[in-house]
Amino acid sequence: MQPALKETLKKLPPTDRLDLIGELWDSLQDEDVPVRHSDLDLVRQRADTAEAHRAGRRDWSEVRAEIEKLLR
Repeated sequence: MQPALKETLKKLPPTDRLDLIGELWDSLQDEDVPVRHSDLDLVRQRADTAEAHRAGRRDWSEVRAEIEKLLR
């Protein structure tokens, strides 16, 4: 990255930089990001593990309410 561009980006407010990250992320296509087979295998393995433990999942709103209750 060009140093001048890097300095310009640093001057942006955090919210603008976060928005820019989102725009950059959304601009990527699947073929722009090479993925190794070993990485895909790991993702599949973790997805299988998550699916196998589905019964133990809790809804985010439930977890959040519990955390907020603890913080009061």
